[in-house]
Amino acid sequence: MKLSWKPLDLRLRHTFTISRSSIDVRHNVLVTLEAGGHVGHGEAEPTPFYGETAESAAAALDRFDPAPLRKIETGVAVDDIVAECAEQLSGATSVLAALDSALWDIRGRQLGKSVRELLGAPARTAVPTSYTISMADPDTMARLAEEARGRYRILKVKVGGEDDLARLEAIRSVTDLPIRVDANAAWTAEEAADKIAGLMRFGIELVEQPCARDDIDGLRRVREAAAVPVIADESCHTADDVDALAGAVDGVNIKLVKSGGLCEARRIVERARLRGMKLMIGCMTSSSLAITAAAHAAGWMDFIDLDGNLLLAGDPFRGAAVEDGIIQIPGAPGLGVERANR
Repeated sequence: MKLSWKPLDLRLRHTFTISRSSIDVRHNVLVTLEAGGHVGHGEAEPTPFYGETAESAAAALDRFDPAPLRKIETGVAVDDIVAECAEQLSGATSVLAALDSALWDIRGRQLGKSVRELLGAPARTAVPTSYTISMADPDTMARLAEEARGRYRILKVKVGGEDDLARLEAIRSVTDLPIRVDANAAWTAEEAADKIAGLMRFGIELVEQPCARDDIDGLRRVREAAAVPVIADESCHTADDVDALAGAVDGVNIKLVKSGGLCEARRIVERARLRGMKLMIGCMTSSSLAITAAAHAAGWMDFIDLDGNLLLAGDPFRGAAVEDGIIQIPGAPGLGVERANR
């Protein structure tokens, strides 16, 4: 068994801006696991907002004792192996997510089954994904929205600035595609209620994380006032968070980088369904490797937001592909991802 990793720097086609930050290059980490004649891959997406950087991810891997990973050769359940790994990786959920991905990849190759089949996710292999328009001046956002017309079916628009109304108005002037808005916790609860009411004339479908991640009471007040579903993103990391959010939001956005991978994502799905909550699968800016790992859980979801690879100037992997706004989930053994230069 061999575990290795290296930097995976991904340049974006355009500067990507949300309410709290902007990036031009995403500094991820590629994790490779070789075991029993099979190779599995995972992508760590360290995010400073969650206390991780590429340097801290590499340091966590340097310290990591890979002994639990050897069990993938003996038929031990992936969930059990990931749970052992998690004991060493407190505060490094992006690294845990990458190891989780690599383990599922190998297990699928061992058994000749796709990760979707192993997870038991519904057999929806072609689902619509939203395409994100990052914050910019209204004219730029309108141009990006116009470029998306004919290629995607749903827009996700980043909001949380002073010119949100002008931005949405500019976008609506060039497209009639459904719009979802994401404030990335930019508003207070009081501001959010007014802001959402003002955005309703643009026909928005839902609003994501309107206020601070720890303001659960504020989210509840926003939900009571809003005429569209309120989805928690930054507030939801694990299945335990679902219990705290029940009744405060309509649904949760699962991201593997927050949950630590597909094992915990599946537990979030189970807990949220018990609570009657809606589910979204989301992403950071990443290659098709991380996007495809998340896509294998898409069959459970009400909303899909897996477009991080579509924002890149170049993608080093091929996996889940988007055609006419529909994401095609691979059916090959494991993740179904391969190097783009093959």
